[in-house]
Amino acid sequence: MSNSRYKSRYTACGRSFNKLRNDAKALKKNSGLTLRQSLDKIARDINFSNWDELANQKPNMERDSFFQFMYDNENSRLMNSEYMKFLKIKSLSDNCDNYRRFICVHWDLKRKTFGASSEIFAYSGEVEQ
Repeated sequence: MSNSRYKSRYTACGRSFNKLRNDAKALKKNSGLTLRQSLDKIARDINFSNWDELANQKPNMERDSFFQFMYDNENSRLMNSEYMKFLKIKSLSDNCDNYRRFICVHWDLKRKTFGASSEIFAYSGEVEQ
């Protein structure tokens, strides 16, 4: 599959596009907004100016592979136990943002397993070298 034709499944910060679209559909249903307005609101809630800016991020297969690995059920027991340790040590409370932080901190596990490069987060700037 050519990278130029590849469409990302996850945002640079690890949010699933499918989940965001479903959230927008639920918002549309409950608020009376149009789907486009709902998509734009969801994008603004995560610090993008609109849905087009969010959806038109540079595709990154390695980043998607990484997030798929982290969210995969086969890895969930290992990651959940490590995640609970991480939360306890860091005394963190906001689970969504903290899980993303945890993924960024522990991305090396995936890199060792699948050989992904450190450029996974190059677009988002979430990992400092």
